[in-house]
Amino acid sequence: MVVGRGVLPTCMCTGLVIYELPRRDQVQQQLGQVDALEFQLKQLAERYQKLASSIRVFECRYAPLIGLRYSDLEELRHKVEASRRLLRERKHRMEAGEPEPLALIPLAAPEPDFVSFRPSLEIRSLYRELVRRIHPDLASDADEQRRSHEFMAEAGRAYRLQDSDRLQELIEIWESNPERIERADAESEMLWALRRVAQLQADIRAMKTKVNDAEHSALAQLMQQVEQAKDTGFDLLGHLNEQVNEQIQQAEEDYERVQEALADLDGETTRVVKINAGTL
Repeated sequence: MVVGRGVLPTCMCTGLVIYELPRRDQVQQQLGQVDALEFQLKQLAERYQKLASSIRVFECRYAPLIGLRYSDLEELRHKVEASRRLLRERKHRMEAGEPEPLALIPLAAPEPDFVSFRPSLEIRSLYRELVRRIHPDLASDADEQRRSHEFMAEAGRAYRLQDSDRLQELIEIWESNPERIERADAESEMLWALRRVAQLQADIRAMKTKVNDAEHSALAQLMQQVEQAKDTGFDLLGHLNEQVNEQIQQAEEDYERVQEALADLDGETTRVVKINAGTL
């Protein structure tokens, strides 16, 4: 046995921690856990891809038929509300005897207020340390180089945001990468397996979040409702299409009425001006 860093038995006579090399069965147990987690991650990824594909197909059906019409309806409703607000303001000014405001002449755009970027010494130190460790030129193969580029991009974002916690987290993630370990013996094999387990557990948590977000997205919920309605013989998309067309027609009529009211108000304002000027 070797005395050094360890997590195993303590010698009662000296108090020193005694490090025991992992047994082959312990290594195999950890490698088995790696295989199980990789299989779980693969299943989650396939589930997410299938769900995302179904949502994209549904969106291609939904968007031309209804989605764009709802966008048109939303835009039209904004125009109606803006016209009604203008009508109320102009009526109020007319009743109060206030003149119409003169059109404002646009002035030159103000000079942009640039915020000086002065990262702290801690930020600069963490960023330099991270770049020193993950620079793509140090990569041993194409996969590691690609991962290095991804880390560099994320490091750049954290640096610009002056996010020291994120920079420190990136350093820890990079250093805990199992692929940085050369699997030459049982000890290194065990360390690789432990790191790989931690990495896979984090990936699984992230993938579960993606699946959950996709399943509870608005399009996924609508897709499920459409399929359920289809089983009962009801065309929900067709019903929604008729509904949004009716709403658009109503909004167009509202907009026309408000525009007519504004035109009438313009005529009344012109008549009052002429009377005050003695030309009518």
